[in-house]
Amino acid sequence: MPKVFWRPSVKLVLSDVDETIADVYTKASKPLINLLERLLASDVRLFLISADILNYLGLTTADIKTHAKLEIWGDKFSEARSKHDSLTSRSVDPRVRTLDFRIEDVGELPKGYNIVIWDGNKHLHNGLLEYLEGSAI
Repeated sequence: MPKVFWRPSVKLVLSDVDETIADVYTKASKPLINLLERLLASDVRLFLISADILNYLGLTTADIKTHAKLEIWGDKFSEARSKHDSLTSRSVDPRVRTLDFRIEDVGELPKGYNIVIWDGNKHLHNGLLEYLEGSAI
């Protein structure tokens, strides 16, 4: 049983668009579609982003009133490998919770950021489904 749970205080989700959620467009399962519909029907806003979109949108940490209202979803935060998604984490308050849906070496993650590796049984887009299934959305 995962120890990472949905936080009801979240109002904005930033997600990468590769393995974390890209398969939604090609072979999404009915349960994932249903849960994303429920998420979007709530007052949560979901933005599908590339690593540097925050700068492109002109967002700063001041635009997010409290770190508890923001969550980042991704799967490449390792500094030793691609680190694409760590650029998103570096663009916001380091206290913002970041969920990494890939199995990664904790020692390769950027220091000083609230990056949590998903501890469920599934990973990438299947891990996102498992996370949402266990949520209270």
